[in-house]
Amino acid sequence: MPDIIHTLPYLDEKNSAKYPHPFQTLSFLIAAAFITLLTGCNDPAPPPSPAVLPRVKAVTTPAATPSRQINWAGKLVPESEVSLAFRLPGRLSARYADVGSHVKAGTVLAVLDASLSREQSQAAKAALNQASAQEHKARLAVDRVKQLIVIGTASQARLEEAQAALASAQAQKAQASAQAAETLNASDLNRIKAPFDGVITAVMASPGQMLSQGQQVMQLVSDENKQVMLNLPLSYSAGLHPGNKIKVRFSSGKTSDATVLTISPQSDTTTQLIAVKAAFENQRIDLPFNTDLTGSVIDGQDDVITIPASALTRKVDKPAVFVISPGTGKLALKTVAIKYFCRNEVAISAGLNQGEKVVVAGVSRLEAGMKVVEQDGTW
Repeated sequence: MPDIIHTLPYLDEKNSAKYPHPFQTLSFLIAAAFITLLTGCNDPAPPPSPAVLPRVKAVTTPAATPSRQINWAGKLVPESEVSLAFRLPGRLSARYADVGSHVKAGTVLAVLDASLSREQSQAAKAALNQASAQEHKARLAVDRVKQLIVIGTASQARLEEAQAALASAQAQKAQASAQAAETLNASDLNRIKAPFDGVITAVMASPGQMLSQGQQVMQLVSDENKQVMLNLPLSYSAGLHPGNKIKVRFSSGKTSDATVLTISPQSDTTTQLIAVKAAFENQRIDLPFNTDLTGSVIDGQDDVITIPASALTRKVDKPAVFVISPGTGKLALKTVAIKYFCRNEVAISAGLNQGEKVVVAGVSRLEAGMKVVEQDGTW
């Protein structure tokens, strides 16, 4: 065993300097690894990769231009138009007006057969006379019973019966009187009178024809003041208001000025157009109804900047657009005033200036203050 020990080189005293102790070698290796680790921790971190900025499509706002002029087809219409009919059924006895007849207010235009009305009136008068006689008889009965009570030959119960009969007779008389008055009033309903000065444009019934209650007999329109009727799309009529001026041009080349009177609050169910009615300014138009014309509508006096409608977003409860700030590339959310819409465009009357960069795509994913990269857009 001692021989084996002495044969190991690192235990030999002669070789101790040549072969170090194994534990010394292990300690040296651990220390070297630790120093290497510490040296690696002190190395600078690699630079972060640059953030990718969102790319947006933008257009440069053009110079402001005057509000556009809209030319739209229309027609000449009457100021007033009414369908005339009887409130009672019956046979048309006479008609005193025809198509094209000019009539004055209060003129009798048509009459129903009055035979039925006369019979009803006579029956109502007879019923009223009968009720009056019954009331008089009941009153006399009450007076007679009162006299008998004075001399002691009638009871109080008999007087009460007579008074009740008088009250019933009075009620029947009042009912008959009301029916007679209604019949007399109805006798005037067998005539049609012109409610205003005008001209008959249509006739729908002839003498001898049986008519139902409310059946149209003729059409009356006023011929003094003719008006303009335009039917505009909602996008065109949005900027119109009563009082706006319209330039009217007829097919003959004649022009006239008109003022917007009314704008329908709802569109036509079939055409989806808005009815706009305008009156001529102190002018008499001697042209037939339904004459074709062209109405030129000016949306307003403000200058507008037109941009794509896709640029619109909202700031709280107001319309707004994103504008790229020059130099910084950051987005600013600016409120704008809309003048009108037209197809894929929107006209801005306030809030934008010429030369600004307006984002026109993807605005729903953007926020104010965000930095973006502009991608020139064609529009």
